[in-house]
Amino acid sequence: MNKKKYSIDQYLSDSEFAVRHLYNGLDSIINISKDAENTYSPIKNIEINKEKLNRYLSKMNEYIDLIISKQILCGAILHVANQAIEIFSRNKVVPIEIDELISDANKNKIAKYCIGPELYGIPTGLIIMAGRDQSTHWYKTLRDVIENVFSKISTAFYNDVFNDLEFELDCPCKANYSDRILLIALKWNNFELFKKGIKSLFS
Repeated sequence: MNKKKYSIDQYLSDSEFAVRHLYNGLDSIINISKDAENTYSPIKNIEINKEKLNRYLSKMNEYIDLIISKQILCGAILHVANQAIEIFSRNKVVPIEIDELISDANKNKIAKYCIGPELYGIPTGLIIMAGRDQSTHWYKTLRDVIENVFSKISTAFYNDVFNDLEFELDCPCKANYSDRILLIALKWNNFELFKKGIKSLFS
């Protein structure tokens, strides 16, 4: 591949078919959860309707059975984003504000990911890299930079009662957090937001 001629717009066009299908699969899983909540909400409904409750539980069990598939789909989308950075980023500078997150030995390798708008005090590209690496190696000991990025995101969500523990890597049950990075941290909930987010890395 000739990097000088190949553009980010062309990359997005070439990968659009695949990424849209990944989002379609993701939407089908998320919609199962939404259907369950529309059927019955144990939190909102004081009176117990056995028939609706059983439908709710059935839908939620169906959703739970698909959580790993949801994580796989989100991990694949993060991989496409990560590849864009690998191909097109020319950045060689680590912002001084996040210097403490990256060891000196890794600075040259990690610098290319330090691009894009800052979220939670971290360049978007670095969040993508951390999310992609964690989703690939979640069952292993992670690199310090990955743990540091997740720790900083977790701190940013400290006062969020719904998501305050979503990025804690110290939980006893290790898991793939790709869905949390893609949908909660980046908020790339559809292809258009994904495309906009990728283009913002290089603008």
